[in-house]
Amino acid sequence: AGGPGSVGAGLPRGEVDKERRDAVKAALMWSWEGYKNFAWGTDELMPQAKTGHNWLGQGGTIIDAMSTLAIMGEITEFKKAAEWVKSELHFEHKGDVSFFETTIRVLGGLLSAYETT
Repeated sequence: AGGPGSVGAGLPRGEVDKERRDAVKAALMWSWEGYKNFAWGTDELMPQAKTGHNWLGQGGTIIDAMSTLAIMGEITEFKKAAEWVKSELHFEHKGDVSFFETTIRVLGGLLSAYETT
């Protein structure tokens, strides 16, 4: 269960698992709130600048996070992300895009969100 001061120190196994699970979910939601507040609709949050950055222009973080939000039971947040995909995700971008990144982040994220819901 880890050393002194670690998550779950001194707790029975089931309680350790719950405490760890809660810590992971809290970390996800903390970062998700930062993304929503400062970078919603962009590919990624630039945390020090507190702004969003695009390199695909396809809301990569929203799409990446959808299956995780669903698995963690954050259905309201999942629905917000799904609404963004429905109304804002477009593929008319002109210019260079990374085929690899688009495949793993956008196509993979959309397939994962579909499969987990």
